[in-house]
Amino acid sequence: MRDPCWQAAWTAIEPLLRRHDRLLLPRGDWPAGGTRSRFYDSEIRIGRASVLVLHKGRLGGIPKPALRAVMRRWRCVFANEVLVCFRKPAPFPLRRQPHIGDRHACTLYEYVHSRRLKRIGGTVYFSHIPKAAGTAVWTALSERVRSSIYYDSFESFRSNPPKPGEYDLVGGHVPVPLLLANASASDRVVGLVREPTARFRSAFLHSRRPGEDPETFTPVMQAMRRDPLSAFLRTHDGQMELRQQLLMLGFDYASDYGVHRDAELLEVAKSLLGDGRCLFRPTEHIDDFVSEVADMLRIDVSGPRLGRINAAGPDGAEGSAAEFEQALPEIAAGNGRERELYDFVLSRSPCPVQAMRDRPPASPLAAAASPAP
Repeated sequence: MRDPCWQAAWTAIEPLLRRHDRLLLPRGDWPAGGTRSRFYDSEIRIGRASVLVLHKGRLGGIPKPALRAVMRRWRCVFANEVLVCFRKPAPFPLRRQPHIGDRHACTLYEYVHSRRLKRIGGTVYFSHIPKAAGTAVWTALSERVRSSIYYDSFESFRSNPPKPGEYDLVGGHVPVPLLLANASASDRVVGLVREPTARFRSAFLHSRRPGEDPETFTPVMQAMRRDPLSAFLRTHDGQMELRQQLLMLGFDYASDYGVHRDAELLEVAKSLLGDGRCLFRPTEHIDDFVSEVADMLRIDVSGPRLGRINAAGPDGAEGSAAEFEQALPEIAAGNGRERELYDFVLSRSPCPVQAMRDRPPASPLAAAASPAP
């Protein structure tokens, strides 16, 4: 286990394990194995588990009644900024255990009480396109909005969608067609798009970052890390990764995807972006975008903002960067429709992008939109 947050969680729960315990864990390279362990991805079902390691980034995958039952009846034995660990039976509820670090566990209370914490009339849905500065934006917004939830996949969104009036802010890797289908007339759907080749480059270098635990990656990210880029691009998953923005804005995942559908998805995406509830901007306009969304949420985002988050660093990137440059012709051949979509968003933006590119970033958030080194 390379991730220190995951290692800390295991160090805390291992001495407490009993022979008949059944563990429910987020998928990863945990030391525990065999029939005692069950792993979850998008959906979290407690079942017969007696030890739960709950990933706070996947709260959208667990129904609130199930989480309430765990919080009332089980004992919270550890919590950090990523994971909260429970075991049953609970001799007393979590609210009487301040020593385990309520600062890290309070996210669960905000989740189950989201409706009473709500401040605005509708809901703002943030469609987080991977490697388009979305993590920085989500952090800046969600830290100021207590009634919020993040879905790490469209599967978790489908299995446990938010109800009307349940949250002020909903975000995640969820396509626009699904968000609009769930949104009411008073809700908004917002997001950022990035220059397609730069976005794919960032995703590729992220998959190759040294020191990462590949077991915590999705199967697609694992393949992009493991296989030569030219081989990855010849796969169905590789072609979908090239078109991630086209899929996020125009595909509902209710049917099979093939590259022959790109023109169709482009038209669907353009049509959806014409919906008055949608606000999408290029990453070059990230500061204006954050201000617009903050106005919707009635929050103040002035002052220090988080900078680049989840960006690929320079360590060990030289060989991968050279591999990427060699594959540029294949990349350009695959993301043509996505580039048209990006240009469409640019054409609808209120200020010229070139002027933004010619001057230094106005804030650390704007720096997050630039291609990773």
